[in-house]
Amino acid sequence: MKDSNFDFIKDKFDNSGVNAPEELNEQLVLEKLDGVQPVRELPPKKSKKKLAAGISAAAAAAVITAGAITFTSMLNSAPPVKTEQPVLSGETASLRTFKSRDEVKTELKNVMALQDKIPSFQGTYRLYDSEVLEYGADSNSAGSLSGGTTGGSSSGSAYNAAPSDSYHNSTYVQHTGVDEADTVKTSDRYIFYLKDDINIFSAEGKSSKKVAEIEGRQSKADEGFCYITDFYLSGNNLITLSSCNNYTNSGYRNFSSKTVADIYDISDINSIKHTGSFSQGGDYISSRMIDDTLYIVSNQYISDENDMPMVGKFASSTSDSATMDEMPVSDIYAVQTPSSNSFLIVSGVNTKNGAHETNSKAIIGSGDDVYCNLDNLYVTALEYTPVVYNSMLDYAFNGVTPEEEATGGAFEDFFLKDDYIPSYNYWTPEETQIIKINLKNGLEFTASNSVKGTVNNQYSLDEYNGNLRVATTSTDENGRDVNNLYVLDSGLKQLGEVTGFAGNESIKAVRYINDTAYVITYEETDPLFVIDVSNPSKPEIKGEVKISGFSTMLVPVDDNTLLGIGYSTSDYPEDYIDMEVQDGIKIVTFDVTDKTDPKVLDTKVFPDSDSEVQYNPKALLVNFERGDYTIPYHSYSYSKPDSDRVNWYSNEYGTINFRVDNGKINIIDQYRSEKFSNSTGVEADRCVFVGNNIYLLGMYYDSAEAAIDSVEYK
Repeated sequence: MKDSNFDFIKDKFDNSGVNAPEELNEQLVLEKLDGVQPVRELPPKKSKKKLAAGISAAAAAAVITAGAITFTSMLNSAPPVKTEQPVLSGETASLRTFKSRDEVKTELKNVMALQDKIPSFQGTYRLYDSEVLEYGADSNSAGSLSGGTTGGSSSGSAYNAAPSDSYHNSTYVQHTGVDEADTVKTSDRYIFYLKDDINIFSAEGKSSKKVAEIEGRQSKADEGFCYITDFYLSGNNLITLSSCNNYTNSGYRNFSSKTVADIYDISDINSIKHTGSFSQGGDYISSRMIDDTLYIVSNQYISDENDMPMVGKFASSTSDSATMDEMPVSDIYAVQTPSSNSFLIVSGVNTKNGAHETNSKAIIGSGDDVYCNLDNLYVTALEYTPVVYNSMLDYAFNGVTPEEEATGGAFEDFFLKDDYIPSYNYWTPEETQIIKINLKNGLEFTASNSVKGTVNNQYSLDEYNGNLRVATTSTDENGRDVNNLYVLDSGLKQLGEVTGFAGNESIKAVRYINDTAYVITYEETDPLFVIDVSNPSKPEIKGEVKISGFSTMLVPVDDNTLLGIGYSTSDYPEDYIDMEVQDGIKIVTFDVTDKTDPKVLDTKVFPDSDSEVQYNPKALLVNFERGDYTIPYHSYSYSKPDSDRVNWYSNEYGTINFRVDNGKINIIDQYRSEKFSNSTGVEADRCVFVGNNIYLLGMYYDSAEAAIDSVEYK
């Protein structure tokens, strides 16, 4: 490179506010650039890339274009970030409490000062600054058709229970006895389905009709825009969870944002009564319900050091709204060096008729996913590291820019025109912070720690014999995906690990059964890893088996059989694009009798189809009486019937009902709904059963009306 070009680049850096690391001083860069040719051959063709779940072959071209636009977005200023990363000890991070509001204020001022160092981003950070790491923000059996305590439906019904015309499904949950909110619930006579409002249908087969409705919270001046996110059924109570947000004229969030639980008495479906409500500050994350106690988790973002976590008392039906006050200082916690600009708030609300006791605690931090059993609730939060990547520096060290790599263009041709110096500013999730809350001792924050990598969803965590198992995907020193399983004790101190397996792949599904973890990863095939965790200090991979496509959900069928539901995959149809696309629903069974030698027993593929169950485990319908499974499906196809209708698109909605017998998948019925199929502006996404009928639920968007269809079991 010419010296004048270097001066040009240096001037741009000086004027841009981007501070290059000290090791990139002028002399060093000139030495590295000595003899570098401005153009080089493109690198060898890389391995086949995968698309995210839910991307069909038909949509792949659009995704490629959108991805290119996103990647080339430029942010021309960012803080310097050190590349050396301190080693984490794996010890439990102790939690702190506060004695006064001033102590909380001081802590928040420190958090806000940290936020000033990094670009605005809603998340938890790990910032490397001056060599100091600042942190941000029972014996279980298989949940199978033969019963068990981990997984299954919240009803706890047993396989081969006495037949009943009024038998109905409950929400498929991770841990029996711990109910989860959903957008559809059933009773012995009614189906409750959330689409904007809660639509209540009679369960009368083909004669089913809408009989009542529960509207979302009416907007009030102090609440802003409110919408129901999900709900519970508990005896004669229906409990909605709503998010309410206010926005200032400038468009930024202020902290009247809150999460509201409303309780309705539905004992008389023709005269539903609102009996009370409870509010807490922040955006709704998730919730769980054990017996009559509702646990609510939210993130309340802070704008300055004077903000405090806000919680309310239970308000009767005569109150205008559930008011909120500042939480007592004695109920606020913090990790040793918090950096998340939010409060994580957890509340327990007794939903029984009567006193409606409440209990709330908060910690300076944030949350993403929730795992809960009968004793403890765990909240996870991603910890992000800000990364500054400048194409000029990449050229300085490697002699090529990403744009050259993509286009083959010369350095001067691309950069030195239009005074253009790009800088990429992005975030990489480095670790997952875990907060443990004890539910038995008055809702107490008891421990915190972090593990390397990110969790796939709540099923990546499981507690067994007092130890927490956590499966994550992280990146190694070469920037490739690798996967890990950690075991933490009751104080979240690390006991053991198995790390770095399945290189260039990421976790798509996890299921724990007693002392065994089953992990699905994916790049171009679907490996099932069997990990023995009987020795918590030394988990060990015992075996693996590969199959095309990948499962996003693992379901125990019996002691020796796993059911996987997910995506079938194939090569992109055009040769010039080297990637795989998801092109259908895939159901597979695995024989896990021998941990060292798992086997694929059977597969069924439904091409050109997708299902809500591929990304939402609650969409799986399990009938414990019949011992079968049902999933909703959507099938799509393109055709060219004439020159005026090129790329004509057709829709089909319905349900797939199947059994697993001795490892073989037997399709009982694939029902195509005439009510929902081949219509525009329609969607059917969930199915339930009551008695001898399966019901398909959806929405006609043209009329904004929820709709229902049914088919009798075969």
